[in-house]
Amino acid sequence: MEKYTEINTEKEVDTTQNSNPDIIKLNDWVILELPSNNRKLYQAKENINVNIGKFGQFNSSEIIGKYYECYYEIVDGRELKRLEQSFIAGLLAERLDETEDLNTNRNIYDDSNNQTLKYDEIEKMKVESLKGTMNSENPAKILDFRFDTLFQLISLANLRATSGAKYLVVDDSQGLVVGAMLERTNGISHILGLHEKENHAYEILKTMNFEQKVLDSVLLLPWKNIKEEIRFEKEENSARKELDATISSQRENRRNARLNKLSAAKKFLNEGEYHSLIIATYFSVQPILQTLTQYLAGSATVAIYSNHKEHLLECYNFLRNSKEFQNVELIESFLRDYQVPVEGSSGTHPKMTVLGGGGFILILDDPTLVLKISVKDNKRKKKATRLE
Repeated sequence: MEKYTEINTEKEVDTTQNSNPDIIKLNDWVILELPSNNRKLYQAKENINVNIGKFGQFNSSEIIGKYYECYYEIVDGRELKRLEQSFIAGLLAERLDETEDLNTNRNIYDDSNNQTLKYDEIEKMKVESLKGTMNSENPAKILDFRFDTLFQLISLANLRATSGAKYLVVDDSQGLVVGAMLERTNGISHILGLHEKENHAYEILKTMNFEQKVLDSVLLLPWKNIKEEIRFEKEENSARKELDATISSQRENRRNARLNKLSAAKKFLNEGEYHSLIIATYFSVQPILQTLTQYLAGSATVAIYSNHKEHLLECYNFLRNSKEFQNVELIESFLRDYQVPVEGSSGTHPKMTVLGGGGFILILDDPTLVLKISVKDNKRKKKATRLE
């Protein structure tokens, strides 16, 4: 529903079980693009009133079975009616004409009566204009990621939808990086996510409408279980015995299922031979990298993101002086949006509301993993070569 796209159909689809990815289904997460260009994240439920402020409200059941990427009009405060392409074209033309008129000051006259808004009202409008997007509300939750930096990180890590490929990730951006990896691999490759606490905080994955088979390609393991063994036995103490007497079999089954998943993730980690490692965290990256290097395959690629250059400098200096890694590079991700003028307005210029920077990425192209070959063996090979 973000923008209009022509769909070759004459009626909307009412079924909620349709497998067509272009159709909104029950419990799908949808981004509503409002006439003000603000966006609102919403989950498609049944018979719930959806209030979008001054633009009105509608029944949530109306959105189920509709097509994504289309414009809709609220009718009678409840129903959604799809707008025709001809109407959309005319509406966009009118907006373009209005923009052309606003981009010139030829008809503006200086008058003290022109400004009628108070300071508090102006500040309130500024705040409201920022609502509706994750990055503007609390960018620290996603480590100040910009979309261009995220795409660059995934590309530099050499992520591909290859059968049998294995990728390791440390993601503290609420699952934004893991979601981007799943979008790229589409469940064909295997991903192991390492997280700090007992339970992961990948909240963003819930809103990305991935099929279950895609989500199943991700295994999760708490950081503490990298070295600690996963124990299935029950603790032998009186308090535990009293607790066990009250636990239902259903709860015990859930516990065993969780432990089985952890055991499978631990085994998958110990198998090693990972093709890429991606790190996006607010913790110090050097000890993380030193811990996980042993699980990487030869010629693996490592990409580390931080929104602060200083966060990566210590690790960068360590890697430059290390003999285990090659082609260490620290780059800055930067993208500037430009405002392209319409006819009769001023020249092209950068937008004034964009972020100053997009963060930094530390790339380790081809870790050589020299420790797998002993120095003694290397000397033997050299002597044998000389004798020949």
